[in-house]
Amino acid sequence: MTGLFHYEAPRGKDLDGLVDAVNLPLAIRAIARPNSKSIHSLAADVLRSLGATRDLYSKAQGSNTLLNAASAWSLARGITDVYFGEVQDMDLNGIHESLDFAQRIGANLHLISGYGETAVHAPTIEQLGGRNRRFTDLPVELRAPAPAAAPSDEDGRDEIEIPDDDWISYRPTYRALWPTEVVATADRVYLDSYRTARHSGASTAEDIARLIAGLWQRHGSSPLPATTTVRAVQAGLFRNGLNVRVSLGHLERFLHLRLVNPLTAAHYQALSSYADPWRAAAAVLHAHHISTEDSLAIRALDVQPDGTIPSLTTAIDSGARPILAAQRWLRLIAADENPPLIDKDLNAARAGIRRVTRELALPITTNWAALRNDRWQHNYGVKVAPVQ
Repeated sequence: MTGLFHYEAPRGKDLDGLVDAVNLPLAIRAIARPNSKSIHSLAADVLRSLGATRDLYSKAQGSNTLLNAASAWSLARGITDVYFGEVQDMDLNGIHESLDFAQRIGANLHLISGYGETAVHAPTIEQLGGRNRRFTDLPVELRAPAPAAAPSDEDGRDEIEIPDDDWISYRPTYRALWPTEVVATADRVYLDSYRTARHSGASTAEDIARLIAGLWQRHGSSPLPATTTVRAVQAGLFRNGLNVRVSLGHLERFLHLRLVNPLTAAHYQALSSYADPWRAAAAVLHAHHISTEDSLAIRALDVQPDGTIPSLTTAIDSGARPILAAQRWLRLIAADENPPLIDKDLNAARAGIRRVTRELALPITTNWAALRNDRWQHNYGVKVAPVQ
């Protein structure tokens, strides 16, 4: 049940915690502008609080569209609390609309009035069963937000030089060249891939390509884990009596076209910045190698509230699920019964995928032309021979 709480800000207190970046991932935070009477004037701010900063063109269709999108993203992310500051200028309908929005997403509503302004809405809050609370009852992240931490540079490990050695000398070479912490990561990937290959039973080029694809999904397909995985698989399969030669370029292209989803958590976060999630949802399904035709056949109720799709044989990455869940909720809010998850034709859906791929520089292929019958497609970039 949605709770309604009312607070009075201290004299001269800035409500920076309602706009600054703070560690409240399950909260919506916004400050009402002076003379704002309705929640509709807060619609874009609510979406920005949810991280949706792109695709706000839907504002041309009215604030109801933005609020529907905000509801969908809130339900997908499990938002538990809504904080609105400086609400003293809202009218009665504005308070009711704010409560309706919070009830729609199953969240508590926290209204913060300016100093000496709580009497404006006191009768309404009491009538709606709300409670007055002290300002100090608010989370400390809102009352006294800490300065944003400086960005770290620890993600630059893939910028190191990858040894151009074969599998025999690859591990000794990187252990001599790389920093200790990078070597530790590479060893973890190498040893897991080696053991997996030894116990895999892979014997054909297709088996080996699928084995490497699974390991890339587990460890990542950026240069460091991708190359380390391939060299470890070669070493493991040599112990199994197979001499495996790999063309990394051909293998990488084949796996990205057919088997491997190259999107990372950072890519999913970027895709979540679109207020209207349909293009992001289409791109996510495309990255999972679900054809556009099959994507357009998915109905909204085929997607579970957690973003999984049991009817598909492909498992959806955890980072992608909120995007699909948001599109599900938006379609169910805006349409009747069980509408298509993506209500677009084939050309429009592919154009949408191309657009987000271009804008976010996603590492996915958006060329739907039939693959050429090149020789590398027959051996997957892998050649296998018994050890003599």
